[in-house]
Order: sequence, then structure tokens, then C-alpha cells
Amino acid sequence: MNQPSFIANKLRSAMDAKGYTQYRLFIRSGVPQARISDLLRGNVTNLRIETLAKLSLALDVPVVELTPRYNLKEGVA
Repeated sequence: MNQPSFIANKLRSAMDAKGYTQYRLFIRSGVPQARISDLLRGNVTNLRIETLAKLSLALDVPVVELTPRYNLKEGVA
């Protein structure tokens, strides 16, 4: 699974677990709804750690839950 779809899937799962819509996540995190929509569609260009931190805080999940694990020898796991 590539990084964009991994992040999109994890974000969607965390939102579903909380019952959050994109709008609700925007209100809770301060991340613009358009950016959340982009992330859910797999558009993760220029994704900042600050954005991930805001989303993870709003969803009450660790940042590492929203990011793929990386193996230096093999690439993304």
C-alpha cells in the first residue's frame, strides 16, 4: 500500500471510529475541510507534521497511527 492511500485509509478509519464528518474534524482540529478532503482522496502533497499532529489530537490517536511505518532497507512497510 502506498503512503497516500495508507494515510487516507487510516484517517478515514479514525474518523469513522469517532463518528466524525470532515466538517466535525475541521472544527475539532482547525485543519481546513478542503485539506481533510484532499487527504481522504490520497492527495498528501506537502503534508506537514503539524497537520498530522492537529488531526491526531482531534481524533485522540497517536500520530504514528496515521503514518506508515518505514523500513530504511525496504521502504514503506
